[in-house]
Amino acid sequence: MSSVPLICSRLFRAWYTVFLSAVIGCGASACFPQFSMTLYPFSQRSGIPADLLLLGDPVKSCAIVLAMLVSGFIYRKIGYRLTFAIAMLAVVIPQWLMPGVDSVWLFFALKFVQGLGAMSFPLFIVLIMNWMPREHAGLSTAVFNGIFYGGGGIGGTLAAFIIVKSGWQASYYITALLIAALSLLWLLTVKEHPAGSAPEPRTPGAEPRLNGRFWKDYRVWMLALALLGTTWSVQAITVDLPLYGAFLGHDEMGVGNVLGGVTAAMILACIVSGRVSDFCAGKSKNRGRARLEVMLGGYVFVLAALGFLIFAGTANIAVFGVASFLFTFGAAWGLGVFYSILPELFDQEQVPLATGVTGGAGDMGMPLAPFFVGAVFGIRGLWQAGWLLCAGVAALSIAAIMVLLRAGKTK
Repeated sequence: MSSVPLICSRLFRAWYTVFLSAVIGCGASACFPQFSMTLYPFSQRSGIPADLLLLGDPVKSCAIVLAMLVSGFIYRKIGYRLTFAIAMLAVVIPQWLMPGVDSVWLFFALKFVQGLGAMSFPLFIVLIMNWMPREHAGLSTAVFNGIFYGGGGIGGTLAAFIIVKSGWQASYYITALLIAALSLLWLLTVKEHPAGSAPEPRTPGAEPRLNGRFWKDYRVWMLALALLGTTWSVQAITVDLPLYGAFLGHDEMGVGNVLGGVTAAMILACIVSGRVSDFCAGKSKNRGRARLEVMLGGYVFVLAALGFLIFAGTANIAVFGVASFLFTFGAAWGLGVFYSILPELFDQEQVPLATGVTGGAGDMGMPLAPFFVGAVFGIRGLWQAGWLLCAGVAALSIAAIMVLLRAGKTK
C-alpha cells in the first residue's frame, strides 16, 4: 500500500508535465496560422511583397529541423531548464518584434530565430516519457502532440478574433505574452524525473535495440521517412489552409471557425490513435511492430481525405470545413503514435538523441510543405497540385513503414 501514493504522485507529475508542456507548444505552433491570417495587412504595412513573406515560414521550418536535430545534444550539455529557457526566448522575442519589421532580411532572421524554439520539443517528449509509466506512453505522447499541434487551428481562430477586436498587430503581442507567462510557470513547477526513468524489460519479440550502429542503421532513416508524411500534411494544414480558405473566397471569421474544427480534429486524432497504439502494443508480442501498424492506418485515411478535399465543392464553407476536418484527422493520426514507437526501439540513454534525429529529419516536411504547397503552387492558384503532392509524400511514408514491417518479419 505504501507504493500507491508514490505511483499517484508520479502520475500527477507526468500528466501535469504533459498538459503544461502541450499548452506552451500549442502557443508556439499557433504562430504559424496566426502569421498566415495577418499576411496581407503585414505586407501592406511593411512594404514587403506577400510572396516574399510566404517564404518566412519555410525559413522558420528549416530552423525547426536544425533545432530538432541538435536538441538532444544541447539537452545533455546544458540541462533541461536552460535548454527550455533559450527555446522560449527564441519564440517570444521575435513574436514581439515582428509587427514592426520593414526589412525582408530582418523578417527572415526573426523567423529563423523563432524556429530555433523547436529545441524544446524533444525535451518535452523526454521529460514526459521519463515520468510516464510505459503502459500510458502512447496516450500521453498523443495528448501532448494533439494539443501541441492543435495550435495549427487555435492560432487561426484566436488571430481572427483578435484581428476583428483589436487589429492584426495585437495578435502578435497577445500570443507572445501568453507564451511568456506559461513558460515562466513551467520553469517554476516542472521538474526532471530523478535519475530519469529506469528502462523496463522488453517483451519477447520486440525489435532489437540500436546501440553503437545508431547512425548506420537504416531503420533510423526509415522512421524519419515514416514521420515525413505526417509533418508535411500537418504543416500544409497549419500554414496553407488559411490561405486556401482566402483563395476560395471565405472571410476571416469563416476560416477561423474552420480552423477551430481543425484543432478539434487534431486533438481527437492524436488521442484516439495514441489509445489504439497502447491497446495494440499491450496485446502484441512485438510492441514496436504493433505501433507501426497503427501509424500505417492513419496514412490510408490521409489519402482518402485528400481525395475529398480535392474533389469536393469546397467553395461552400460547410463542405470546406468537413474536408479540412477529415484531412486534419488523418494527418494528425501519426502524431499520436510516432513518439511512442521510439522507446520500443531505442535504449533509454538513446531516446533523447533518437527523438531529436528522427523527429528532426522527419520534420523536413515543415519547410518543404509550405514552400511547395503554398509558395510554389498555391500562390499561382494551383492548389489541387499542392494537395496531390501531399498525397505523394503520404505514399512515401507508407512505403517506409512497409519496409520497417517487412524487416520485422525476418527477425
